[in-house]
Amino acid sequence: MTTALRVVLQGPKAELGAVAAANVARLLLDVERAVARAAAGRTGRPAGRTGRRGATVKAATRLVFKAVEAGSVAAVLGLPAPRHQ
Repeated sequence: MTTALRVVLQGPKAELGAVAAANVARLLLDVERAVARAAAGRTGRPAGRTGRRGATVKAATRLVFKAVEAGSVAAVLGLPAPRHQ
């Protein structure tokens, strides 16, 4: 099963060429941090705003960039394929 997380910018200036790349990068990093924080909470070990997360949470929540979709600025993120040990 593939899970996709769409992060969509909306508004009058939400189009390619109008949004600063640094702002999009910051948004995507903040989304990844929020996913990691939620996962840490589900494990019973909520992480604070700073500090390292456990290796399991870090590996499970490292998002990968999948696509940019047409229309407004929409980034599609997903989890990497699990590593088999």
